[in-house]
Amino acid sequence: MIVINLVLLATALFVVIVEGFNWFAIWDITPLLATAVFVEFLLSSGGGDWAKTAQPTRLCAVGLVLGVVVVTVYVHVNWLVGLGDAPPASSNGGIKFLFGPVYAFVGGGVGYAFAYVLGRRVEQGPELEGSPPGRVDDKEKPSGTG
Repeated sequence: MIVINLVLLATALFVVIVEGFNWFAIWDITPLLATAVFVEFLLSSGGGDWAKTAQPTRLCAVGLVLGVVVVTVYVHVNWLVGLGDAPPASSNGGIKFLFGPVYAFVGGGVGYAFAYVLGRRVEQGPELEGSPPGRVDDKEKPSGTG
């Protein structure tokens, strides 16, 4: 849990370094704060202890954090070095900061959904595929058909 909070804090500091401390920086940090609160809520099922929380729930927490952090860092690095269509010095270069939190929430939702499906798959095990390899079915194919 401490690692997740440190990653979110480092990302928030990166946002403030890139943008400076202003209202847009606070606006762009909101997905990180909301993620921290939601991860605390997710882990409350295990009493707030990472080890006591179910594995699918832990995967969902990690997927959410990765989605939000990757999108937030991408938006800010994109603005910082001018990778996109609007360089930082252009008149609409900063518009990315206005929609950055929306992109971050969407990225976090995608990460959460992917981790949820993966967690369900891990939880259910190989039964999801059907019969394990090497299993003989009840009905034998008739021999000599040909």
